Amino acid sequence: MLAGRAEIQDAGITHVVDNRIEWSDGKLVRAHAPNLGFMWNGADDVGQLMPDAWLDLGGRLRVGGIDGPDAQVLAHCHMGINRSPAMAYAILLRTGMDPFAALTAIRAALPIAAIAYDGDALEWWHRTTNTPSPVVKR
Repeated sequence: MLAGRAEIQDAGITHVVDNRIEWSDGKLVRAHAPNLGFMWNGADDVGQLMPDAWLDLGGRLRVGGIDGPDAQVLAHCHMGINRSPAMAYAILLRTGMDPFAALTAIRAALPIAAIAYDGDALEWWHRTTNTPSPVVKR
């Protein structure tokens, strides 16, 4: 994180959500980029169901004060394959983006994204917003 600090800030990132349970960049950010908003929302990446509390915390970002027109949130984890893309998905869903469009945007921006927890995020969004899930007929 520290090595990419200037690049992150030059890209217009205003807030960082660190989704790693194994480490937090909080001290580094406070020491070297105090104007960058930082939130640690650590979770394991072992294929478990992602709890609502984890999705709620990250998903509320755009609702709870980081929803200004210039806000840019960077969700990151260790490899950028599961946790951070799932968190980005939760954030995009919370902003009202269409679920398919959100997944498409994430995969276009980060082709390595597997987003193993996308189903958890989508179910969380349906439950917490009372948005009906589509009925699929086979």
